[in-house]
Amino acid sequence: GATSNWVSGNSAVETSTIVGTRMTWLGTTADWNTTTNWTPNGIPDQCTDVLIPMTANDPTFADNQAVNSITIDATATLTVGAGGCLWVGSDFTNDGDFILEATATNYAQYQGPQVKGTLSQVIGEAGWHSIASPFIDTKLEDIIFDQGAFLQIDVASKTNIQTYNSSNYQATPPGTWANAWGSWEIPADLTAPFDGSVGYNLYLDSYFMSGTFPVTMSITGTLRNMPLRQELKKSNGGWNQLSNPFPSVVDFDKLYDNSAIGSSYRLWD
Repeated sequence: GATSNWVSGNSAVETSTIVGTRMTWLGTTADWNTTTNWTPNGIPDQCTDVLIPMTANDPTFADNQAVNSITIDATATLTVGAGGCLWVGSDFTNDGDFILEATATNYAQYQGPQVKGTLSQVIGEAGWHSIASPFIDTKLEDIIFDQGAFLQIDVASKTNIQTYNSSNYQATPPGTWANAWGSWEIPADLTAPFDGSVGYNLYLDSYFMSGTFPVTMSITGTLRNMPLRQELKKSNGGWNQLSNPFPSVVDFDKLYDNSAIGSSYRLWD
């Protein structure tokens, strides 16, 4: 008979879930990267199952971290600072708070299973700003601003939130292909979905706020980790407004099919 090349042992895989090494947060200080903040001593890695209970100091980091799984207990908080990224390979149970912070020049990112979280973005100056949602279950009314900023939908007065409709375009193009000639449309009300299905343009100035810049915009919901279909139109001169529906950057080279969509794009600044 044939001779086996394998030695029997204990499988690290149970019902398709990878089982990693358990590490528990102690919270002597708030620094994720301090070995004595963990038991056993060390820093979690992509093979680690992390437990964050309530402690004197909640963990925070602003670099790149990878773990197998995370459990955040009630009243505990995990904060990813601006410039940091958290990658979770299998499970994420959040009974507390998971926060992705931002500054005027940088922002936190997350890649992993869908989980409740709070994400912030910082708006540094007056004018139009392109915004999108990485959540699957939020609405425009869920956006929270500081500095007394607010959203307003009032066709007869002033409105500061709108979206680009590439299907409803002008009969006559504006003279050059470089100008988009679809229509900017106002949502019916603030219960409109803010779920990544469309991008929005937001306008802020002294009329729409009582404080000063910078303004922090934050929202809480279920962070997306699933495909999202966004239909593109070419009948309006070829311009479409796309949102990034994920809590991390996307690779433009993977967004287009070379047989149908050109490789040129413009960024709103």
